[in-house]
Amino acid sequence: MRKLLLTLICSLAGAGAAMAQTSLADIQAAVAASSSELDQVDAMLADTDPNRRLAALKLLIASGEPLFVKRAKEVGLLSSDPEMQKVAVAATLDQGGPFRLEIDLSQLEEGSSLHKLIQDYDGSIDETAKLGRVTFSTLPYDADRKCWPAADGKLCAIIPTGAAYSLDEWQYGSGSLELQPDGALTGTFNFNRGGFERVGAPARIPLAE
Repeated sequence: MRKLLLTLICSLAGAGAAMAQTSLADIQAAVAASSSELDQVDAMLADTDPNRRLAALKLLIASGEPLFVKRAKEVGLLSSDPEMQKVAVAATLDQGGPFRLEIDLSQLEEGSSLHKLIQDYDGSIDETAKLGRVTFSTLPYDADRKCWPAADGKLCAIIPTGAAYSLDEWQYGSGSLELQPDGALTGTFNFNRGGFERVGAPARIPLAE
């Protein structure tokens, strides 16, 4: 398929009006080839044998082909198969982001400790939507620390804990999230600085976007 697409690009770059019909044929062939490949990818990821579809997911992600990787992660994140979910979440977090921690502030008074913590994280608050957003990135999974470190490497941004994902190393914050059918890690995030009242709110990190 890469050769076909390369031929198409070259022909478009050097062809004149006389080549218009040939270029259209090349486009149609490239579209057909791409569609056929994705159909085959979808078929492998939908195999009735859980071991075969999990193997397909891992191999497609490891292929490095952007189109295959993207489709495999999407299918894994939206899958009801816990093993496929884990592989897809890991591959997504390994990629580094950036990701968004979205915190529902609708049940808290303006200026709460959680509001201030979001600001300390250099996040933003939409007072109209009552939503706080904190952007962060991750390093690839660190097997020694058993987590995905934050981009600066100082703290663990996300820690896998069974079926859940913990945010317990965030400064003065903690959370526990689980993957939901919409492809988002969803749960709660709390302000838990010692000596202050603990304040929590619903939170999510969209992964399938």
